[in-house]
Amino acid sequence: MILKLVLSTLLAIFLPGQIVFSKEATAKMTCVTSSCHTTVNKFSKIHVPVKVHNCTVCHATTKERPENSKFPDKHPLVTTNMGDDPNKICLNCHAKWGSKFSSKKNVHSAIDAETCLGCHNPHGSNFPKLVRITTAESKLCVSCHTDKEAWRSDSKIKEHKIIHQKKGCLNCHDPHSSNLETLLLKQGRKLCLDCHNQGIKTEDGRTLKSFTQEMAKDRTIHPPADEEEDCANCHLSHASGFRKLLKDEFGEYYDEFSEKKFALCFSCHGADLVTEAKTSKATDFRNGETNLHNLHVLASPKNRGCGMCHEVHSSKNPTLIKDHVPYKDYKLPQMYKKMPDGGSCVTACHGLKVYDRKKPFTNSKGR
Repeated sequence: MILKLVLSTLLAIFLPGQIVFSKEATAKMTCVTSSCHTTVNKFSKIHVPVKVHNCTVCHATTKERPENSKFPDKHPLVTTNMGDDPNKICLNCHAKWGSKFSSKKNVHSAIDAETCLGCHNPHGSNFPKLVRITTAESKLCVSCHTDKEAWRSDSKIKEHKIIHQKKGCLNCHDPHSSNLETLLLKQGRKLCLDCHNQGIKTEDGRTLKSFTQEMAKDRTIHPPADEEEDCANCHLSHASGFRKLLKDEFGEYYDEFSEKKFALCFSCHGADLVTEAKTSKATDFRNGETNLHNLHVLASPKNRGCGMCHEVHSSKNPTLIKDHVPYKDYKLPQMYKKMPDGGSCVTACHGLKVYDRKKPFTNSKGR
């Protein structure tokens, strides 16, 4: 007790006015009092300088500010030796982000236009990383990217389900910088396979295939799915007015044929692959000059879509032929064999049929 009294007396003599112990005095030193800056620390997550009452890490006690300030109009005093640029002040501590920005080809335009403060609250937040709005369901991102928000008001638009997950847009995009366009985390199919590398349950009870297995080396892969942009050749990444986030219409198995109904396929393939009854070049699936696509799709009383016989991503068979034909809840076997100038096929639809482009084969009529 005596030692404590002696120390207090000495401090009062040699450091007058510097050491204070009252709560109100301490509050004045930290800029937060019952009447000033009362909301600065009213968050569940507090920026460390605020938490330790070190306001002068970012602020200086002067009222002088540059005329063209990047801070909000009513922002208080800032550290003068770093100018009036929030990014400089942030990167003074968060130096790794400065290195990251300078090493990447593409930096989020908001960092320059809105500064770090566009997305982050410098004092505190009720959300992780001090973001102003939750990133869940992409709410922070669509506060600027308002065109993406418009999807949600259109019942005809189907959104990519990942947008509504906890990380939202951050599942695919880096919020700060990237060497890839649109700030993607990975290029093309590699990004998609981060999720689609295993079966995914859908809301209606279906299970989407594992595309890691779909793209195995021993399979025939559809060329658009094997290119640099791969999945994006046929699918939109955010939302679409067509099923499965497709870019255009892709008819069902028994849809009545029209070029519009299968517009997605005909964005690459010529429609004459189906429409010309006789051809020597529109398709390799012909017996002599008899177009067998035309025979199956248009000359048949039953409508058959492209997906009836062909897989869309990959197949263990040549020319993406399926090993079964879908019919209601059944999978009927389909056995296809490729030959030098044609092939043969046996399905539940018909018995053995052979075709040859150079020497037309005479098949029995009917099934």
